[in-house]
Amino acid sequence: MAMPTALARVEDLSDWLGEPITEEVDIKRAQLALRMSSALVRRESGRNWLAEDQSTVAFPLPDDVTLVTLTVAGRGYSNPEGWEDEAVDDWRGRRDLTEVGMYLTPSEKALLAPFAGTKFRGLGTVATTRGPVFDIDRETWVINGPHTYLDDEC
Repeated sequence: MAMPTALARVEDLSDWLGEPITEEVDIKRAQLALRMSSALVRRESGRNWLAEDQSTVAFPLPDDVTLVTLTVAGRGYSNPEGWEDEAVDDWRGRRDLTEVGMYLTPSEKALLAPFAGTKFRGLGTVATTRGPVFDIDRETWVINGPHTYLDDEC
């Protein structure tokens, strides 16, 4: 099965980063970053965001979905190795990373949460009766979990 189309285009990522992505190698890297970020967005939102034909993206997407897709892809595109420190001559910069690689921050997950809906879907039942009741052996002591016992042989 082929991977679904990315939720944003390379041109959108180029605009987001403020730099041209025109070299073939950079375009391929940007496409991969967009596919990876789209997979994270799809997983978190619980939707595939595809049109009825199930092969193309249902553009236009909600702004929050596009924003998160571009933010995650931009993070992965501009810092694929997850560098925390950079230095050039006498300049030194540091970014605080919570993770390395492609990931969603808590605020990005919060932006996608309304699209996920409830985790419980469909028809279900709730048991209203009690299961079998077991007598407890008062002569046995439970130590370190239900399957380790201290008995008279110790």
